[in-house]
Amino acid sequence: MLSSIEKQYKDRNKQHNDRLVRGYQRHFLVNEPVPGIEFEFEAIKKLLPGISAEEVNAFSKKWMTQENVIITFTAPEKENVELPTEQQLLALLEKVRNADLKPYVDKVITEPLISEMPKAGEVKKEAELNGFDATEWTLANGAKVVVKKTDFKENEIRLQAFSKGGNSLYGVEDLASAEMAGGFIANFGLGKFDQTSLQKLLTGKSVRVSPYISELSEGFSGNSSVKDFETMLQLVHMYFVAPRFDKEAFSALKGRYMAYVANMGADVNKAFRDSVSVTTTDHNPRTILFNTDMIASLNLETMKRVYQERFVDASDFTFVFVGNIDVEKAKPLIETYLGSIKDIDRDETWKDNGVDYPKKDTYNHFAREMETPKTTIHIDLHGDIKYSRENKLMMSFVSSLLNKRYLEVIREKEGGSYGVGVRGYVSKFPREEYNLVIRFDTDPAKSDKLKGIVYDEIQGLFKNGVKEDDLLETKKNFIKEYQENLRKNAYWINAINRYYTYGESVKSIEDYEKMINAITKENVEKFAKKYFAKTGKVEVVMSPKEE
Repeated sequence: MLSSIEKQYKDRNKQHNDRLVRGYQRHFLVNEPVPGIEFEFEAIKKLLPGISAEEVNAFSKKWMTQENVIITFTAPEKENVELPTEQQLLALLEKVRNADLKPYVDKVITEPLISEMPKAGEVKKEAELNGFDATEWTLANGAKVVVKKTDFKENEIRLQAFSKGGNSLYGVEDLASAEMAGGFIANFGLGKFDQTSLQKLLTGKSVRVSPYISELSEGFSGNSSVKDFETMLQLVHMYFVAPRFDKEAFSALKGRYMAYVANMGADVNKAFRDSVSVTTTDHNPRTILFNTDMIASLNLETMKRVYQERFVDASDFTFVFVGNIDVEKAKPLIETYLGSIKDIDRDETWKDNGVDYPKKDTYNHFAREMETPKTTIHIDLHGDIKYSRENKLMMSFVSSLLNKRYLEVIREKEGGSYGVGVRGYVSKFPREEYNLVIRFDTDPAKSDKLKGIVYDEIQGLFKNGVKEDDLLETKKNFIKEYQENLRKNAYWINAINRYYTYGESVKSIEDYEKMINAITKENVEKFAKKYFAKTGKVEVVMSPKEE
């Protein structure tokens, strides 16, 4: 609690408006006081030392009585499922009350996370990262480290680490375990510490590190307070040199996943998402659906092998740190914890496994039984395009303009949907292509009409032309968002990632405004006609089953 309130206090001059608004909202609605974070921090520092375990236990005994118990019971509506009676439930509660329960014995490991300091490596090369106001170090073990100091938040340091490869390097038989490995490993603990003891070790610290293995890369995401930066580095170090592969934790987590997916069978939204996945990838065997078969196929030894292969050394990793970081103090810590990770000097990349859209326009229309009838529509328009900043920007403009038109026509004029989701992408890897995705729910009686409007508005971008007012509003929104982004750590850490992945630099606000203001309605219309007059199409529609 103290760590959390301290973090808020240190960021008090850099907090966003929405946080203040929520406090005033609670004050107005439920009369919650808003004395300000300065008062709250000082008050909590004085109050917390006076709270004892005995007081907490006394409250819990007063609150948990035999007179204020509510039993909530839920079960699937299935045949041949024997449900307990009220008497059986009450008997179960009484049995627990009368059980001889032993107090929990806390197993505390008093050792530090790293018992013996590793032999530090050193920075072999230092360079300025032009356009980012950041420093790039190349360590002796080959790892690249980028450090950017900012003053956007007083008490935040963000981490991203990435390396090429991912689960693209594994066959279909290993794919499920490879995809889930990062999440499972994060629940196993590190070194001598299982997950529970690791959490206790980190009590009072504001720090998080999570490994991941995606389709084309592997790495870490994380963040910490300023004082817990060294702990964040220690966690990264341990994920390389001493990950745990806990059989009991694996079985427990697998069991929880199995119970979770077993109850998703009647979820029509899950059926729809699965249909979109298999249809857009043309039923490629590498399209792994999150279901009981997938969970059953998970294998701890496969996860261990995949994880150790992906994180065997640091030589092909890039580590990026952005935030209120003291560069000179950080350097020896980075040399110690990242520079000491072994180097096998490998140069890997991802593999294109040929997962692609169907070669022809594809329509998958199906019906499902529903308690609340609705039609869900997913339209995916796609094709080849050269990856460039200009094409990415134009696709974003198209998405924004369509979003505005669908809001006006489908939601406001037709009253056909709460909202239409529009997303446009330009991808470079594993191949250069674009896709424009439109998705929404609607009344089954209106679905055909609204689907027609979706297509008409796309064609209308170049047949009827773009409205100048819509274009001007879009430009203002883009410039405003860019101005705000330039004051966010999250934006800069992603921008540095894009530089190393795609070679993209960051424009100054002046250059960005010039680029945006140079876009004309003719530019947008020409782009829309080139890529959407004739385009690949996947259409998935789920409707309620007629009785």
